[in-house]
Amino acid sequence: MNIDVSSNRDLDPVSLAQKLIRCKSVTPCDDGVVDLAAGFLRSVGFQTHIIESGPPDWHIKNLYAKFGHRSPNLAVIGHLDVVPAGNMSDWKYDPFAAYIEDGILTGRGSVDMKSGFACAAVAAKSIVDRSFDGAISFLVTGDEEVGTEHGTRAILKWCFDRSIKFDACLVAEPTGTGNLGQAFCIGHRGSLNVELASRGIQGHVANPEKASNPLTPLIEYLHFMKAKIWDKGDGIFPPTNLEITSIDVGNSTPNLIPSSAQAKLNIRYNRLHSAESLIKDLKLARNFFSPSPDNLSIEAQYNSDFFICEDKSLINNMFSAIKEVLEIEPKISAGGGTTDGRFISKYCPVVEFGVPEDEMHKANESIAVNDLIKLTEIYKVFYKNFFGTKFK
Repeated sequence: MNIDVSSNRDLDPVSLAQKLIRCKSVTPCDDGVVDLAAGFLRSVGFQTHIIESGPPDWHIKNLYAKFGHRSPNLAVIGHLDVVPAGNMSDWKYDPFAAYIEDGILTGRGSVDMKSGFACAAVAAKSIVDRSFDGAISFLVTGDEEVGTEHGTRAILKWCFDRSIKFDACLVAEPTGTGNLGQAFCIGHRGSLNVELASRGIQGHVANPEKASNPLTPLIEYLHFMKAKIWDKGDGIFPPTNLEITSIDVGNSTPNLIPSSAQAKLNIRYNRLHSAESLIKDLKLARNFFSPSPDNLSIEAQYNSDFFICEDKSLINNMFSAIKEVLEIEPKISAGGGTTDGRFISKYCPVVEFGVPEDEMHKANESIAVNDLIKLTEIYKVFYKNFFGTKFK
C-alpha cells in the first residue's frame, strides 16, 4: 500500500525526504533539489544563500542556510546529489518515486543521504521558535558523490571569505550497519590512491625467453602487498586496509606477451600511518620485485587524510542523544568511508550520525520510516545538548 504521510505532523521528515527523493539529482544534475531544501529551511526561519560553482559542464548548486547570530555556531553538513540508479530492471519501484510500502521508504537517496538532511532540517524546527544562545548553519552540496572541488569545499571558501566560523559540526551521513544507533563516527581513515605501471618486452608466448612479461612482477607485487598486515587498528580506528581495484593489460590476443600492464589500488589508513610513510613502504617493497623502478613505477594520489574528533563534550552529546531516544549505548567508531566531514574537520570538531548505511548505493535502496522519525528525535536531543535549550 502506498502511504501518503504529508498530512501527518509527526512524519514531516518522511514527507520532506519523499519530496527530495523525487528530484533526480544524479551528480552533477540538480533537478530542483537544492531550491527545494532552501525553500523548506526558509519556511521555518532560516536565511538562505545559493552558492554556485563549477564550469558549464559541471555546474553545481550548493546551499548555505543559517538561523541565529550568536555563538556557538553548529554546522550541519550534508549532500543532496545521488549516484545513478543503475539497471532499472533491478528496482521493484521507480527509484525516484519515493514509494512507501509496509513502513519502508524506497528510492535513490533514501539512505545516502536525503533522509539524513530531511531529519536534521525538520529537527532544526524545534529551535527556531525558541530563544537560544548560538546559531545553526546548514552546508548542503550537490557535489559529493563524484567530485568535491565545487561542493563542500566551495561552500567553506564562501563562508571563510565572509569570516563565518563554526564551533562544531554534525554530518548527517549514513553511519554504521544493522539497526539505527549501533554506532556513530568521530573520524575516518585517510585514503590513498595508487597507480602501478609495469613495463616489459612484447613477444610470443612460445618464446618467453625472448620477451619479458610485465604481469609477472606486477601480480607478485600485488599479492605481497595485499597479504601485508599493516596494523590491527587502535580501538577507534579500524585496521589499515589495501584493496586492489583494477588490473588492466588491454591485450585481446591470447598468444601475445604484452609490453605493459597497469593496476590500481586504494589504501585506507588510520592514524598509525601517514600518506608519506605508506608511499615509502610501497616503494621499498617494489624493489624486491623489479630490478628497476622504471620497470614498475608507482604513482600515488593523496585523496584525504585521517581525522579524529577529540572534543569530549561533543562526543558525549551525541552518545547521550542516541542513548536517550533509543535506550542503547552506541559504539564510537572511526570506520566507514570518507565524507565531507574531512574538509571541515580542519576548522572545528566533527561527529557523524545518520541512518544505517547497509542499503546505500544499492538497487532498491530503502529505509524504515520509523528510523527517520527516531533519527529526527535524536537530532532534536543533540541540538538540545549542544545549545543547552529546553524543548517540548
